[in-house]
Amino acid sequence: VPLLQVIAIMFLVTPVHIIYRARFSKQFRLNYLAKCDLVGLVTRSLISIVCAYAGLGVWSLIFGFVGEKLLVAALIMAGARWFCRA
Repeated sequence: VPLLQVIAIMFLVTPVHIIYRARFSKQFRLNYLAKCDLVGLVTRSLISIVCAYAGLGVWSLIFGFVGEKLLVAALIMAGARWFCRA
């Protein structure tokens, strides 16, 4: 159950992240999206490997996943020229 609670954080980040990703796709800023995804993938790998060596077991995969999604969302929102207002 604790694993699912940590993964549930993504339900708060994903809706806003998708709006920005759609705007970038519409503006054909796919190069920036690819760079963000690449940075996220490398970050996920590094976090997972470091946590696995630290002996965190399955938590290393969870921390890698959450770290990647938060970083990619932050990079995409930082690169936007507008901000979503709810």
